[in-house]
Amino acid sequence: MLRYRFIRKPSSSDLRGIAGLYREQGWWKRGDTPAGLRPLVERSLCFVVAEEAGRIAGMGRAIDAHSGEAYLHDIVVSPDFRGRDIGSGLVRRMLKRLKERGVNWVGLISSNNSWPFYKRLGFVTPRGARAMMKGGTNV
Repeated sequence: MLRYRFIRKPSSSDLRGIAGLYREQGWWKRGDTPAGLRPLVERSLCFVVAEEAGRIAGMGRAIDAHSGEAYLHDIVVSPDFRGRDIGSGLVRRMLKRLKERGVNWVGLISSNNSWPFYKRLGFVTPRGARAMMKGGTNV
């Protein structure tokens, strides 16, 4: 049975599962360790996982802009679990949690042509806006 869980203090098992998702996405770099993910989880405004049969099937996190704003980041569902509305469940739960915390504006940068997914969840591209970044592997 699929369940969602917010994590504040990740266990070693949580970190191994999260590391597995980072590896599947190609977000893992040489020298990265599951323990190195601990600060990433703990410093996120919220971090949610979807689990089934002891396996982390998906995750997402929000980072705080410290001004009533937040950004969604690292939202992913393992290929083995896709097509089951898990990604939507992750985003909906994060949005609810953020609203409860007084966050009134939530942004994100969609990559790999994922914008239709976010559009279905009510996200829009602001008029005249263009996503930009400096550095990183997606430039």
